[in-house]
Amino acid sequence: MDTKGEVLLIILSSLAQDESRNISENSTWGIRKRFEIGQHKMSTKRFLGYDADEVGKLIVNRQQAKIVKRLFREFLWGKTTDYIKRIFERERVKNKDGGTKWQSTTLGSMLENE
Repeated sequence: MDTKGEVLLIILSSLAQDESRNISENSTWGIRKRFEIGQHKMSTKRFLGYDADEVGKLIVNRQQAKIVKRLFREFLWGKTTDYIKRIFERERVKNKDGGTKWQSTTLGSMLENE
């Protein structure tokens, strides 16, 4: 590639990076504004501990909330997510799908609130 081609590639890369940053900033702004007015845009299909009502407002699922509280309690008592997974499976604790199979990575994500 000659010098002119390299310069053009650098300019185009810079423009693409700037556009990507603008899109990210606009998305973040939109999310913050929705949260400020009480709207959320998150899937509750696999959201243990909460359900969504007919207008999309989050409501606590008391049965599932017990599982979430227990997860945090066990973790704060020093148990690893893999150990908690084995406890839940041994005790046949139901996951969001109604099954009794748990993933330690899922439990870790719940603890990290992702």
